[in-house]
Amino acid sequence: MMQPDKDYFLTGRILQKIYDSEIHLSLGWMWDGGVDYTIGKDLLYLHDDEVNSTGKTDISEAVRQIADEVAKEYPDSVFAKWWADVREPDCTCLTGNGTTPADFCLKHAA
Repeated sequence: MMQPDKDYFLTGRILQKIYDSEIHLSLGWMWDGGVDYTIGKDLLYLHDDEVNSTGKTDISEAVRQIADEVAKEYPDSVFAKWWADVREPDCTCLTGNGTTPADFCLKHAA
């Protein structure tokens, strides 16, 4: 498990990169049922069988799972290219020991 500060920083970066790529993403949750999401559709207007669930109650873990799905659904997007790079073994964004944003992979901070 990653350190909390790093989790929150990376979660914010992931969501911002998805937004910057102009990919429609809806997130939601109800009580402790985990994070629900849709990619390319509005969560408010869907039937239950059209909504994906991460089954995760940890927001950081859920967002990383959703990032994988976004990259699969939009493989040519700027986001997918960035996410593939972040997931490379030599990148410290997912595995580094930092506790502040300045300690993380500078290559992907922008």
